[in-house]
This record gives sequence, C-alpha cells and structure tokens, in this order.
Amino acid sequence: FRDLPYLDTKDIWTIAYGFTSVNGVKVTQYTPKLSELDIYKNLYKHIFKALNIAMRFVSNFTELSNIRREVLTNMCYQMGTRVLNFNKTRMYIEQRKFKQASIEMLDSNWARIDSPSRAQRMSDLFK
Repeated sequence: FRDLPYLDTKDIWTIAYGFTSVNGVKVTQYTPKLSELDIYKNLYKHIFKALNIAMRFVSNFTELSNIRREVLTNMCYQMGTRVLNFNKTRMYIEQRKFKQASIEMLDSNWARIDSPSRAQRMSDLFK
C-alpha cells in the first residue's frame, strides 16, 4: 500500500493497492492522495471484479479450497481478464490436477516477465 502515486515495476503510475485508475481516471504522478473512503471503495471494486473473473475462469471455482480460490482471485486482481487465456491451467484445474495446473501457471509472461516472484508464490500455494 502506498497513499501517493508511484511507478510500479513496469513503470506504470499506480496508487494504493496497485490501482492504475481511480473512478475511471488513469493514475498519474499528479493524482492526489486518496481518502480512506476512496481507497476502500476502489479496493472492494477491484476485489469484486477479480472474484467475478475467477469464478468465470473455471467451472468448479466453488469446489476449490479457500487457498486455491484466493490464488485465482489474486491472479485476476493483478491480470484481469488476461487470466482467461491460461487455457491449460484452466483445463488442469477443472480436472482437479492441481500440481499440473500450478506448473502451467508458470508457463506464461506473467511468471517469466511480469511478476516472477509472485507467480512462483502463487504456484506453490496452488499446489
């Protein structure tokens, strides 16, 4: 969490809990500090959106353990609908082959370029 705008690891202006936009407006270096109400409003909006994407991603989402649902929601929070392109991961999850799914998560730009450390942690948790 950072209450003032900062450049993330990909040089994208970001604020609070990884928000790149607030109320539909792109974050810039001039974005003012957010009120506590705005922070939580946006946080809940982002979490709800991520949860909806995760629930669409796999047909058996509600049957997964809490930690696996959290991993998928975390991935969707970070990547949005790009997660829907993880076709082999989806297939393995729906077949309940969680070790293979965790390996497939790492076969992605997310794991190789975007967030290697986070991707490894998420993969390990999913196993």
